[in-house]
Amino acid sequence: MWRIVPREESSPGDGHHLFGDRVWPESRLGFGGAISGYILSLYGYVPNAAQSARALDGIRLTMSLFPALTFGMCVIRLFLYSISKEVEAQMTDELAARRRGAT
Repeated sequence: MWRIVPREESSPGDGHHLFGDRVWPESRLGFGGAISGYILSLYGYVPNAAQSARALDGIRLTMSLFPALTFGMCVIRLFLYSISKEVEAQMTDELAARRRGAT
C-alpha cells in the first residue's frame, strides 16, 4: 500500500481509515455525537425531562457497553494489523529512496 499512496502515520483504529483524510476532525466528532444521540433516542431519552427506566438503561449502555464494544473492535483490528518491524523497515527504506529520487 505504501507504494501507491502517500505515507500516513496514524493508528489503524482512529477512524482515519474509516472516514478518510478529506473529512475534518470536527466532522468526525460531530458524527460520533450524532450516533450517540441516535442511540439515546432509540431508548426513549427526552432532553430536560425526568428519564424513564428504559432511557436510564440506554444512558448506561451508551456510556459503558457500547464504547467497550467499539474498543474491542479496535483491539481486534490491531491484532490483524499486518505491519511488522520488518515491513516498517522496508517501507521506510523504499520511501526514503523514493524521496531521494524525487528531489
